[in-house]
Amino acid sequence: MLGVTVKERITNPSLVQEIPPAQPQSSRQTEESPLARLMREMGEQPNNPEILMELSVQLIAQGNFEQAQILLERTRVLDVNNADVPYYQGYIAYQLKDYPKAAQLMEESLRMKDRAEVHYSLGSIYRYFLKDTPKALLHWQQGLQSQDLTAPQKIQLQNEITKVQQAD
Repeated sequence: MLGVTVKERITNPSLVQEIPPAQPQSSRQTEESPLARLMREMGEQPNNPEILMELSVQLIAQGNFEQAQILLERTRVLDVNNADVPYYQGYIAYQLKDYPKAAQLMEESLRMKDRAEVHYSLGSIYRYFLKDTPKALLHWQQGLQSQDLTAPQKIQLQNEITKVQQAD
């Protein structure tokens, strides 16, 4: 029986797992997650708006909206002209289903900086959640005029405008 087991493990490599030898603790490379790195950097530079913004985005991606909102407020104080702050605050409001607040914050972001992606998001909020098709169309059309418009964004915006025109 032992011979059959040994032969089977040798001839069927999927049953054999190689385990690398343990390395001493001092020579082991410790990998730091992006979130851990940002937390450390924030501790070292608590008033750096770029670090706070990047950490906020990481927290939003993980669904930690409350902590992200706190950091976004700090970022807003440190960098009053950062159009990303109200945009991401609007995104959080959208995720929390506070659509009027989401629209208000994204409008604020657009007053700071015209961006196609914000026009698209805002148009979608107006059309599908606030049921204000004229405002949605206005934002989608303005998005087509944005200087930062990419080819995929252009297609998205045109598709939304076409849907509205076909519905009328």
